[in-house]
Amino acid sequence: MTTVAEYAERRARLLGPMQGLSDSELKQAVREACGGLAITLDSFSDQQVTWKPDAEEWSAAQVGDHIALGTAVLGKIAGLLARGQAVTDEDWDPPPQFKGDPADLPGVKKRIAGLPEFTDGLFDESVKINRLDVKANNSFLGDMNWREWFYFLRVHANAHVEQMEKLRSTPGFPS
Repeated sequence: MTTVAEYAERRARLLGPMQGLSDSELKQAVREACGGLAITLDSFSDQQVTWKPDAEEWSAAQVGDHIALGTAVLGKIAGLLARGQAVTDEDWDPPPQFKGDPADLPGVKKRIAGLPEFTDGLFDESVKINRLDVKANNSFLGDMNWREWFYFLRVHANAHVEQMEKLRSTPGFPS
């Protein structure tokens, strides 16, 4: 079980950078992270983006699919919280859409490319109501309000950009 101290350390490390950000700075930080995803995914060739080091690990395309779906889910949660609505079990975990077929790749790239616009719209709608008293639990960081969930989109995106970049240094990665 996670201790209060562990949650506090994680929150300070991962959410601490959002403290003191203005609305426009918060929105821009998330927008830039989502834009970085598109740039990173586009930097892989078609062969590289679908390559997997082994059956248990994800390809860059699968990471991209996860990010696109995850951003939509996390965005939905942030939007619900901003409006003062509770998050229910139905609001979590959509099934993956990328099954490994290179023909699915344009759809993944299109969804990733649309994330900056999606997060801009999400922020603009959420900040209008701006309910900070309603929270939902993040298993890694504890209870978070909509602004924290919104910033978590940046944390999540950057973590997976790092994951995609690590694939490049994996033995057997196509050149």
